[in-house]
Amino acid sequence: GYGSTMSLPMLCDGKAFGAVAVYSRLSSGFCEAEANLLSELAHDLAHGITTIRLREAHRLAEEALRRNAEELARSNKDLEHFAYVASHDLRSPLRAIDNLAHWIAQDDGESLTPASQEHLAKLRNRVERMEKLLVDLLEYSRAGRQRHPLERVDTGTLVRGVVELLNLPPGFTVA
Repeated sequence: GYGSTMSLPMLCDGKAFGAVAVYSRLSSGFCEAEANLLSELAHDLAHGITTIRLREAHRLAEEALRRNAEELARSNKDLEHFAYVASHDLRSPLRAIDNLAHWIAQDDGESLTPASQEHLAKLRNRVERMEKLLVDLLEYSRAGRQRHPLERVDTGTLVRGVVELLNLPPGFTVA
């Protein structure tokens, strides 16, 4: 028993995502005022549904951001703890190696060949660099939470240090 129907699209950004269907027992259809009212109703429903969807999407996004921020904070805390433990645990053997090299230099330094003296000096230099790397690792793990003043870096010294650490084969040069 329906005499007439009217179906009005619900639009969001010009795209239909639903429809409002209205049925009447009268076969004469809907007058212009009724059609306009129903059209406004479909528009208002579409706007309301779109607003609710956007609010829900916003709430879900905020919740995801909050969870990600909590996870990031936990990961940063874990990283700092790991860096602290690793730095502490690795620095102790380095100090022992440096002490042994120092004792060798004290006890037998003059009797060593010039090449052995050079090797011993390189060993102590590399222990010192490793110590610095461990300290830098610890500082890096805290980088996001601490503010440091900007400072100039002598890149030439930095490159020379890296080249020295690489122990390049004879005839190989870095310019």
